[in-house]
Amino acid sequence: MDRPITIQTHIDPVPEFIVKQVLRHLDMDKKAFFEEFSKV
Repeated sequence: MDRPITIQTHIDPVPEFIVKQVLRHLDMDKKAFFEEFSKV
């Protein structure tokens, strides 16, 4: 990933639909996201 991901919400924990929306914008599924996240 070239840029940081910012999830803006006042709700804690972040609702799943918001996370799914971000993943759709990144054109990634959960597995691909966590593979990239584990590299950091």
